[in-house]
Amino acid sequence: MKFLDPDPNYFGERLPNGSYNGAIGSILDHSVDICFTGFFIKDYLTRDIEFSVAMYGDQLCIYTRKAERVPDYLLPLFAIQLNVWISFIGIGFLASIVWISLRIATIYLNIYKLQVLKRDLQRPLIWQYLAILKDSWVVWVRQCVNYYPAFESEKVWLISLCSVSMVFGAIIESSLASSHIEPLYYQDIQTLAGLDKSGLEILYRHPSMKDDLFVSDEESSQLYASLNNKTRYMPNRQYNILEEIAKYGRSAGVNRYNNLMLESLDLLVKKRIWIIPEFPKNYGIAYVWLRDAPWDNVVNAWLLKFQQSGIISKFERDMKIESELDVMRKHLYDSVMGFRILTIRDFQLAFYVLIIGNIFAFVLCFMERLIFVLKCKSRNSTKINRDLQYLN
Repeated sequence: MKFLDPDPNYFGERLPNGSYNGAIGSILDHSVDICFTGFFIKDYLTRDIEFSVAMYGDQLCIYTRKAERVPDYLLPLFAIQLNVWISFIGIGFLASIVWISLRIATIYLNIYKLQVLKRDLQRPLIWQYLAILKDSWVVWVRQCVNYYPAFESEKVWLISLCSVSMVFGAIIESSLASSHIEPLYYQDIQTLAGLDKSGLEILYRHPSMKDDLFVSDEESSQLYASLNNKTRYMPNRQYNILEEIAKYGRSAGVNRYNNLMLESLDLLVKKRIWIIPEFPKNYGIAYVWLRDAPWDNVVNAWLLKFQQSGIISKFERDMKIESELDVMRKHLYDSVMGFRILTIRDFQLAFYVLIIGNIFAFVLCFMERLIFVLKCKSRNSTKINRDLQYLN
């Protein structure tokens, strides 16, 4: 047996004159008898080659640059899931509504005589509700209220609200703590529709990847047609598509999933690239030789024996394990480092909230002063008008 190095043109493509280069061209001109490079089982526009039995499966995937990391000052906002935020804010307002409902029921059912109630409980309900809204949020964020409500039913309700706030507080605090240890990233592209909306060009190295990558069907014709218009062939071998995407992220790339997992797993672990979970194509992988070659039955029989004995699946599994171990050796320190020392930069959002709160406080103080002055002027003008009427 004589083994040849891989062809510089990889799998091969059909040239304008009808001939082929690469591995397919080597087979057609009898330079190679059998090519043990895994080919997708599909139409390569020639009937002079033949596939072996299918050995394993693979997929064409599209990868992009990993989304940017969430800045430290925004971590508290992104660390907590949206449904938790909605529940937290919603329960805060719902608690005040339940509290005022208890107040209304207590007053209008005449459980306590109105004459014996305190002065603040004899005010209009709208003013009582504003005070209850403030106290509800004070309790909900696990702070102490200055005065407990006068009615026993409201005291019991306040205790139950404190219990629930402990549960939500634990969830929020644990999420905040974990966000400073495990980095958070913005949302990545999850679907082909999202890729289409992003407007990224889709680069591919081998022409065979483009043949039926985005073949339209009735359900996805518009989407696939739009994606097909965004594809671009990059024949320049010196242009490393993977490295360019990982570094700049101005486009997307097409590759075989197993190739990325075996050869570029370190980029995935370092979170430099992201594989879109929706794969456009699934293929069977087989080897290639000339049609009607005299050894096809013998080689196919041996390949089937390899499959039956588990040799091929073991070979594939060993390659994945070796790749994972290599990444673990390179990033062993990062993987065992399960702690992080927090600095003042990690609490930027707290200072921003404090500054915004102070600004609102001064604005409200100015508005209260303005309202007070306007009321005084109104009272003085009313008094002057009454005096004038009296004199008249």
